[in-house]
Amino acid sequence: MRELPNGARKALGLSLIAKWAAVRASLRAIVGAPDYDRYLDHARRAHPGQTPLSREEFSARQLDRRYNRVGGRCC
Repeated sequence: MRELPNGARKALGLSLIAKWAAVRASLRAIVGAPDYDRYLDHARRAHPGQTPLSREEFSARQLDRRYNRVGGRCC
């Protein structure tokens, strides 16, 4: 079996890391797990003058958004 060049090995490792991160994010979205760290990054970049929500406030807001939507639900 042929050895991969160092640059190709690094690129393959980074692409696997990126793919794994995407899979994790997708699974978290499917099960409805809120991503507080991602929210904090967004809040700091997009709203620098505002105080971000606490983890508890963020979780409560996410639950409210998930279960108290306007519109039909099947169950």
